[in-house]
Amino acid sequence: MINKNKNISRSKLILLILIFALSGFVRFYNYPHRINFSAEQGLALGVSADFVKEKFSLIGQNTFLRTTSKGNIIFSVSLYNYSLIPQLLIFSYNPVPITILFTLLNLFTALILFITVKKIISIEVAFLSLILFSFNSTMIFHSMFIWILNYLPLIGIITVYLLWSFKNKNTIMKAFFLGVLSGIGFNLEHVYLFSIGVVVLLLVKFTKMKLKNIIFFTFGLSLANITSIIFDVKHDF
Repeated sequence: MINKNKNISRSKLILLILIFALSGFVRFYNYPHRINFSAEQGLALGVSADFVKEKFSLIGQNTFLRTTSKGNIIFSVSLYNYSLIPQLLIFSYNPVPITILFTLLNLFTALILFITVKKIISIEVAFLSLILFSFNSTMIFHSMFIWILNYLPLIGIITVYLLWSFKNKNTIMKAFFLGVLSGIGFNLEHVYLFSIGVVVLLLVKFTKMKLKNIIFFTFGLSLANITSIIFDVKHDF
């Protein structure tokens, strides 16, 4: 049941602030000794730095933990490394403040989750969702290091909101942005392809103009992966 009252009382606002304050505390307490910087983080920052100092690339880093039996190396797509370039330049290649940004990204995701659930369902369920997300041990752990998958929760939440909005009012721009988000998700993690399948099925279900919306969705999906598409075309797939 959708709660039509979108206002938040003073007491609930205070509660929201307290939850975020405590959520920030459990993440930033003794922060320098808890953050994780391993070979995977070093590889990601190193490849992004090479894009700046040496040669720009249409594809991302090689995943050294994923090699086929024939010796073929799997490469990730480029958006993740591109996203690290401004952070490297701003913080002079210091990984600590970049890690802080990923921790703040986790807190921002919690805020977007609260706003989305409040709008779609109710403020009570939104608070419950916020608490479960903010104090989940996995979410706290993931916020302690730079990682490609840390973007995906935010992408998923915004996708759910856009699907809800698309169901209420179909527009080709919403279909387009759903495609962009799906493309970014696939760009970050190829397993996201299964989520894209769910989005497409719901997109078809929620509209009568199926072909038109699928075309715009596909355009957005392709746009988010344009660098890898260009790379594949240049190298005969």
